[in-house]
Amino acid sequence: MFPEEYQEHPGSPNEPEKLLYAHFEKHLPEDYQVFHRRPWTLGGAAEGEASFVLGHERRGILVVEVRSGVGRDPREALGEAERRSRSLARRLKELPRGAHRTWAVGHAVAFPEGEIETTEILLGRKGLPHVREWVEGAMGFWGDRERDPVPGSEGIEILTSLLALSFEVRPLLGQRIGRHEQELARLTIDQYRVLDGLGRLRRALICGCAGSGKTMLALEKVKRLSAQGYRTLYVCYNRQLRESCARHLEGFPNALVDTFHGLCQKWARKAGVPVQEDESRDYWDRRLPEALLAAAKRIDDRFDAIIVDEGQDFKAPWWRPLQAAFRDGRRGILYVFYDDNQTLYTDELKFPAVDGQYDLSENCRNLRRIHDLVVRFFRAERKTFSRASPGEKPEIMVYRSEAELLDLVGKTVARLAGDQKIAARNIAVLTGHGKERSAVWRARRFAGFTLTDKAEPGEGEIFWSSVHAFKGLERAVVVLAEIEPLSHAELGTLLYVGCSRARVHLAVILSEAASRLARLEESR
Repeated sequence: MFPEEYQEHPGSPNEPEKLLYAHFEKHLPEDYQVFHRRPWTLGGAAEGEASFVLGHERRGILVVEVRSGVGRDPREALGEAERRSRSLARRLKELPRGAHRTWAVGHAVAFPEGEIETTEILLGRKGLPHVREWVEGAMGFWGDRERDPVPGSEGIEILTSLLALSFEVRPLLGQRIGRHEQELARLTIDQYRVLDGLGRLRRALICGCAGSGKTMLALEKVKRLSAQGYRTLYVCYNRQLRESCARHLEGFPNALVDTFHGLCQKWARKAGVPVQEDESRDYWDRRLPEALLAAAKRIDDRFDAIIVDEGQDFKAPWWRPLQAAFRDGRRGILYVFYDDNQTLYTDELKFPAVDGQYDLSENCRNLRRIHDLVVRFFRAERKTFSRASPGEKPEIMVYRSEAELLDLVGKTVARLAGDQKIAARNIAVLTGHGKERSAVWRARRFAGFTLTDKAEPGEGEIFWSSVHAFKGLERAVVVLAEIEPLSHAELGTLLYVGCSRARVHLAVILSEAASRLARLEESR
């Protein structure tokens, strides 16, 4: 069953569909796939969604439209079901993996509460207890095994890649952290429903607060498109985020993961486009994007879809070179996920034209008391909320010298990893400064642990990163340290990004001047 539990729109409850869902779930055996209200078109066509789509490897594919049975003409409903079945067959044929297959999709209409005679392709109330036999008969009614072969396992796999919305989340299993992680994982799964409403759009902007699941949604969109045979690019700004997401997308051969500048460099080398390398801002902001634009004219192996994560980090002139990487610029699928409060690298937010926009307002990453601290630095008129458990209040510690800073970091690590028995792999130490300026990174060793910037810390190591480099990532426990006074706006953005990285527990160690500017009082 897709979804695994019946879901209805709060504003338009549909009791007949709910009733039929229950009978399908109860009476159909395991070798059927049942999809309820799964959109399949990239446009806004009404026929791009049906009450139910049923699939069986040896029997076929069937579109079932549900009607209330009050004053309706079955012929009209059958005509509508036929249009939807043809639309689904066309869409399956359009998929790269489905283009060389023959798709036969039958149709039928159900009146679960109606006193209508049950036939091969009409189901009335009295036929509900025999719904399995009815489904088999309806699929057999449309089946022509010589002209239209059955889907087989591959056909059902392609159908599932188009319609299914099932997700696997592997929360950590620590004691207290484990319980909270499972709760946050359930909230994250809820966010995947957003892709239902966006499934009809070829190009979309998705704006969400920190912790709203943007990266997981972006990765899920890549997985779906890749499974359907589209050559798909997941692209972001940060190298650490790229490395993390590359691990999530292992096993998806049609998916490529890269940073924007990494893509520019690779394509320039592949196409033989000369570009003078250095560390200047002009090299990163102008020369590399121009090299990508030139390279795209010489490279045939381009993309059907591009999914951009942390889109607020992309400068306005970069969008044209990036879209040049489409195989077909007019039909290329483009989704941009961004947070307008996380502009650490650019102050200008400009995006390509899209078919629709969506705001993610729920924070499903942070426990509620962490969320309450994060929203103090959230600068937008739209509201954000959290349904998570309260959790513990974030710790706020203030230092007045470098020695006091290092002492507080050491004591905090000792308390969390020692007294609180939190596994070192669940802890990240984030600093407001990069390696060159960070006293915490220079000290490196705290409470018997060594800081490392390796994505997978070894025994006796704790992960360290600057706040900037950790954008888009998260840890169960975060020690946010070495926060120095900046302008109020810059400090607010730094605290917004840094605090929101912690899922379950947060400790903030900031200078006295920064605490005054941010109006954060030391914990007692």
